[in-house]
Amino acid sequence: MTNEEYYKAFTKKVRLLNISDSLYVIWHLVNNIQFNKPIPANIKMRQEFDPNSDKISRRLMSVYEWELEFLCKEIIVNGLIGNKTQYNLADIRCTGELANDMRKLEDSIYSKSTSNLSDNKILKHAFRIYHRQFPWQNATPISHIYRYYKIFSTPELSNLLKAKTGLTTFEIIQIGFTLACMFFKGHKHQLPIKSEISAISDEKIETFINSFATYLYDLQNKIAETNTYDENLFYKYNPLRESPLIVIENELFCPFIPMYFWQFTTGLYYRIYKDVGFSKPFGAAFQDYVGFIAQKVLNLEKFKLIPEAKYKIGKDTKDSIDWILEDNSAYLFTECKTKRLILSAHVQLLDDLDLETELDKMASFILQGYKTISHFRNYHYTHVNYDPDKAIFLMVMTLEEWYLNFHPSYVQDLRPLVEVKLRSEGIEAQIIDQVPYFIESIKGFERNIQLINHLGLNDYFTKLKANTIITDSEKFEYKELLVEDFKQEIVNKTINKQ
Repeated sequence: MTNEEYYKAFTKKVRLLNISDSLYVIWHLVNNIQFNKPIPANIKMRQEFDPNSDKISRRLMSVYEWELEFLCKEIIVNGLIGNKTQYNLADIRCTGELANDMRKLEDSIYSKSTSNLSDNKILKHAFRIYHRQFPWQNATPISHIYRYYKIFSTPELSNLLKAKTGLTTFEIIQIGFTLACMFFKGHKHQLPIKSEISAISDEKIETFINSFATYLYDLQNKIAETNTYDENLFYKYNPLRESPLIVIENELFCPFIPMYFWQFTTGLYYRIYKDVGFSKPFGAAFQDYVGFIAQKVLNLEKFKLIPEAKYKIGKDTKDSIDWILEDNSAYLFTECKTKRLILSAHVQLLDDLDLETELDKMASFILQGYKTISHFRNYHYTHVNYDPDKAIFLMVMTLEEWYLNFHPSYVQDLRPLVEVKLRSEGIEAQIIDQVPYFIESIKGFERNIQLINHLGLNDYFTKLKANTIITDSEKFEYKELLVEDFKQEIVNKTINKQ
């Protein structure tokens, strides 16, 4: 069968599904995998399905969240409103058929697209898989919500959000989390939604819904505009990610609670990133947040946390690295970057131009770190004393995940790009061996700085470079850092206003 024939066979069955009923089933399946919620008796699962098993086992016996995401998108654009049919996702035979049809379609697309591709292009498919699947493999923790609250609640960014949505950052997070608690109880709610919390008015909830929810018809049009049935079908932009709150006949649906969390956290970026006055405060807010995490975790009797400062080379005034961690063994130079890997860089299978451009940008970030480290080693820094007996490590800290570290080929491709840039600046490429660089997301940093605090800089990064850190990591007891902050700054402020 051709790709088109596989797709037609799949959508022929999707057109028999009732949209509302399907969203109900998808909501239950996702919540079971992500949040251990029970599957009701009216949804018939496979006989082998064990509701008490671990998350991985439940995924295998159900349908993966990323497959449910694609299925949901297709149901929204092709399914029925109002009409009831015998074909229903609540019957595992129906769900299984559709899952198999999706997999056959994806396998057909992939086999035809990669039949004449190089090994490197086939490796890129693995990179696409990381970006499609990894975000689903961890339920959205409180730390994720608090992180974006902390970053976007600076006055400049909060004012931009209020101008765009009618709500401050605090109100967005407060109402967003409150509605999420409602959607843990049911997949849909009658509009208008009445507040049960005196701190949140009905008008504020209405403002939130007007800004964050989308009518079914509008979402269907968005999906239809973006659907092209090529090798990127399962990996491209999905309008459902932008609009996981759906208004259908005066009811508000939320089939994917994790996706909804993303909308009012990471998704805030897309609402204001083009606005005048966004870029500089956003970068500064992220830089401050990295310092906040470091200060929260580190034993400051053993570590120094040194912020950015000015220094001079001749008559030129320059900015130092964003943060320096120093202990008795080493320095960690940390450069904070809010740059996101653009969607096309990891979606496009046959065209590498955007990915190459993004890798070149990452190489430029690394070069930026090495340039200032060279100045430090030449004693130009005035706020930190250089001790040549201490090791130096460079870290580029990203706000969002790039997943480069999971792809050995791209890690290898990055070094020659950095070397070329170093030579163009008159810096010996051997600095890479003398001062190893690492790429880390803030999510990883929130966890790993706890182990850094335990081991010390030199021990941690030496083991990380040698890929032996896993032994220490498995023994270490990590903590959820931001639960209490979230309770005090969001939950308690909401409750105490009642």
